[in-house]
Order: sequence, then structure tokens, then C-alpha cells
Amino acid sequence: MSFGSKKTLKRAALVLSVASISSGVSAQEHEVNEDVLANFKQLIPLEVKAVEKAPVEGLTQVVTERGVFYLTADGEHIIAGNIHEAKPGLKNLTKERANREVAEKLDSLKDSFITFESPNQTHEIVVFYDASCPWCRRQHSELDSYLKAGITVHYAAWPRQGVKSPKSEKFTSAYYKLENIWCSDDPLKAFNDAAENKTISRSSCDNEIESHFELGKQMGVTGTPATFTLDGSMVAKGFRPAEKMKQALGE
Repeated sequence: MSFGSKKTLKRAALVLSVASISSGVSAQEHEVNEDVLANFKQLIPLEVKAVEKAPVEGLTQVVTERGVFYLTADGEHIIAGNIHEAKPGLKNLTKERANREVAEKLDSLKDSFITFESPNQTHEIVVFYDASCPWCRRQHSELDSYLKAGITVHYAAWPRQGVKSPKSEKFTSAYYKLENIWCSDDPLKAFNDAAENKTISRSSCDNEIESHFELGKQMGVTGTPATFTLDGSMVAKGFRPAEKMKQALGE
């Protein structure tokens, strides 16, 4: 079985993007030839979250930790591309399915985020944050304005150096800075102090920082701050003052 050439993949993705398809197909477990699925896992060694009927007849939808792929019935082609509904608005069904997977993961990790809650909440955002990032600190300096604007802020840890050094497999300094905050006896105070460049006492504990980091990569985070809604939709890359953030959220 072959993966198919780049030209084949591009042509297939283009055909799918304009195909007449139905969005009414439910996401349910879908039988697929074991050899076909085994070949997919060998070629694309990602964790498979679900195997489902695709919104295009004859294709199987494979949801992985890093996005959605499509398999032809004979297993001869793997399609990495977006399927759009052929209706006004061109709804991106691939992104919609991927976001649903992300939203479930965000919900499962929500209790491990550091949260500053607005007393008059109208919006919730998740901000991927690195303690050594100056623009992250700049955005956090706007926290009072965010809260007054009705925006609850959930912070997820995202060490830009990575969790561990690829050479030594030791935790990075960026990881330790975040661990000091997340494992503090008072994480909210530690977060505020760190944002003001104050010294934070060394703390260590079981934490979800690595899970936050992996989720950020899955969501396409490449730098901080990166802001999303709880349904997995990106709101902003980089610093946004509260007023601009509220506009980006649809107000």
C-alpha cells in the first residue's frame, strides 16, 4: 500500500473541498479493514482517538492526537486536507471535528488551569502562557480590564523551550519556572508575582504542564501568548489588550 504522492494528496484534497457532501453524518465508530488501519498507524505514528464514517461517501475519518485524516476504502490513499460543505459559508467540517476533539481535551484539563474569574462573566478564554515571555506578562498586566470586560481567563502552561531538553532529557528552565507557579501553595498570587518579575519560591508537585504543552502543539500553538475559546477556536496570536480581545470574541 502506498501513501500517495504530494500531487495526489493535493488533488484529492481539492476534489473533496468542492465535493457535494452532507454534514448530517454522525460521528460514530466505523468499521475499517484491520490491515488498512494498521498500515495507516505505521505510516503516521500518531495516537488514534476515533475511527468514524467520513462526511464523504466511501471515506473513513481517522481522528488523531494531531488532527483528522481520511482513508480510502482500499487503503491506497491517505488524505490530509480539509473537507468543506459545498454551501454558502463553506463550513469546514474537518476543522469542526478536530475542534470537538480539542474541546473535550480542554474540558478535561480545565481544573488544572490557573483561572482568574470575572464576576460578570460573558466569555471564557484559554491563554497558553510562558513565564519568561514578555508579551505574556504584558497581556496579564491587562487582567483587571479583562475581568471588568466580563472575560474569565484560564491560563495553560506552555514552556516555549519545551518540557524537556531533547539532548539531555532534563526539564527545561522554562518548565521549572512554570512548575514553581503551578505548584505554589497560592498559584494565583505566584502567577501575579511572576508576571511582575518577582522571585518565586521553588515548588514541585504532580502537574499537568506536559499535558498543557502537548495540547498546545495539537492546537497549533507555536508561540505565546496564544488565546483560544473553550471550543478550541483560536482568538488571537500574541498580545491583545482587553478591548481588542473582546472585539475578537464577537463584541
